[in-house]
Amino acid sequence: MIYYYTLFTAFAIIIYMIAVDPNVGTYIILLSKSAKMNVERMFWMIRFHPAILSSPIGKWWMMRKYMRTVRKLSQELSHKDGDGV
Repeated sequence: MIYYYTLFTAFAIIIYMIAVDPNVGTYIILLSKSAKMNVERMFWMIRFHPAILSSPIGKWWMMRKYMRTVRKLSQELSHKDGDGV
């Protein structure tokens, strides 16, 4: 029950601050956007950082991408062979 009271108190304080000064609401929105951008930045850093290629997950990911490209190219070549070109 203390957890709920703590959350209620925190949100009540934030709502009171927004009611007193509207800039607090803008600041909270900017903080949430900043947090979202940091999470996306981390995702892209983890996904495309060169050091990830040396890990097993990175190697699996790259092989998966390469095999997808190979399948696509082989389908295009087999389609061209079927046309008689």
